[in-house]
Amino acid sequence: MLSLLLYHYDCLLFYHSFCPDSTNFCFSHAFQNAILKTGCLDQNRKPQYVPSRLIPTSKILKKTEREVFPLKKIASFTIDHIKLQPGIYVSRKDHIGADTITTFDLRMTSPNEEPVMNTAELHTIEHLAATFLRNHKEYGTKTVYFGPMGCRTGFYLLLAGDYESKDIVGLMIEMFEFIRDFKGDVPGASPKDCGNYLDMNLGMANYLANRYLENTLYHIDEKHLVYPE
Repeated sequence: MLSLLLYHYDCLLFYHSFCPDSTNFCFSHAFQNAILKTGCLDQNRKPQYVPSRLIPTSKILKKTEREVFPLKKIASFTIDHIKLQPGIYVSRKDHIGADTITTFDLRMTSPNEEPVMNTAELHTIEHLAATFLRNHKEYGTKTVYFGPMGCRTGFYLLLAGDYESKDIVGLMIEMFEFIRDFKGDVPGASPKDCGNYLDMNLGMANYLANRYLENTLYHIDEKHLVYPE
């Protein structure tokens, strides 16, 4: 138990190194109270360094060490979102040994021009798409991940293999037709299966899937398959 608390304490220190004046940590009061007993937090619930008998010195980095590493702009932040329009794009390719993982950008709305998708319909699309992909005869075993973008303008799909955008147009049409036409209980929308099961909107998920099909997928061209320069 102590080792688990100390692991999360290390995360707490990392957060505090960037926000030294903040006490609004992403940890429950129960967790903070447990940490408080170890001496890792002071009475104001701010992290403090404790004797090495409690935490291995290899786990503790001085504040200055935590702040000096360079922060490179990640690939998705280098895309010109002013020019970006709905489409299917290869976001990146990662090589793990001899294997390639292709990450696709499934952009459903025009960034900073159209309203973003609300969390309920985003969540519903995620459940339906993940269920569809994992059960797909060809791509089920190749699906690594499907999930929403933080900006709520689309989704990321990770497939095992070296692909281009045009390679999955047929798959995406098939998937979004499945979402457009889906009726009944959303897979996994129960308190046992999902951590936020009430946040669902199937009607809007149907609508957005149809909109993506009609406005983008059914007549997609090269301009909407390759990121803008």
